[in-house]
Amino acid sequence: MEKFVTQLQRWYLENSRDLPFRKTREGYSVWVSEIMAQQTRIETMLPYYERWMSRWPTIRSLAEAQESDVLKMWEGLGYYNRARNLHHGAKMLVGEENGEFPTSYAKILKIPGIGPYTAAAIASIVYDEKVAAIDGNVSRVVSRLMKIEAEISSASAQVVVNDKMKEWIEGSIPHVFTQAMMELGALVCTPKSPDCDHCPVREHCLAYGDQTTGRYPIKKAKAKVPTEKYDCFIIQDDDGRIAVVADSDDGLMAGYYRFPVATQINRAALKDIERIEAQKHVFSHKIWETTYYRAKTEISFEPFSWVSEEELEALPLITAHRKFFKKTRQG
Repeated sequence: MEKFVTQLQRWYLENSRDLPFRKTREGYSVWVSEIMAQQTRIETMLPYYERWMSRWPTIRSLAEAQESDVLKMWEGLGYYNRARNLHHGAKMLVGEENGEFPTSYAKILKIPGIGPYTAAAIASIVYDEKVAAIDGNVSRVVSRLMKIEAEISSASAQVVVNDKMKEWIEGSIPHVFTQAMMELGALVCTPKSPDCDHCPVREHCLAYGDQTTGRYPIKKAKAKVPTEKYDCFIIQDDDGRIAVVADSDDGLMAGYYRFPVATQINRAALKDIERIEAQKHVFSHKIWETTYYRAKTEISFEPFSWVSEEELEALPLITAHRKFFKKTRQG
């Protein structure tokens, strides 16, 4: 497969996207980009990455940041534990490594929020360590190249993926090969309608050979995502302050504020209740169906925090509620 690796790397060097985090092979920058790119489109994360690196250009500057500022910066990007883990990881590196980024896969793997894929991606991109970075996108590419007939997350399928990736990276320039596999999965060997006509390695692809790329990877059926229904209230007191809560008992978005829901409210204390609209907010593991109301109250009762619109703008607020609040302000 030496020819495969050579062709793939040449294609990447000639056709890769000009992305800001590819302009450096510095550990901290690559770490931030890899965490932001998890479960997130590159086009979505780019402005976040640039703002983040402008605000906290070093591990030490991030470690010294307030968690509320970190969460505010991440607002809207989703999967919020990523932000907390970056912050915790920076603090750990300041305490244990004098603010320096680790120089090996084994040490990188000890940073909070970093698993085998991310550690391998960073180690291979930054230090040219020959460790294969394998995620769902890479598994998809290999499943088509090798026509893996087992369900892709199964142990037998992953043995094939791991073996091939280890073989290929041994004969590669690791920082080029790792990014080339990522780019191939992102631009060409996509989940739906792969662009086989422009694939640089299609001559090595068994699925392309018999026109069965649509069959791979073989996946098990997804479980149905549960739906939760809420009535949510934007409540203002006589001074125009707005009620918010920092409750995250549902396990979502700890550290972020939100507007109260019906179970947290004494409706007898409200007046001028007005139904605004219903919205659906889809997470990876659940769906919120939220009906929004606007209301007023004469008393700033507990357990809520009461903030001005300016103060609310500065707080980290969950995305679903932020979007709705902005819509009510525009109206």
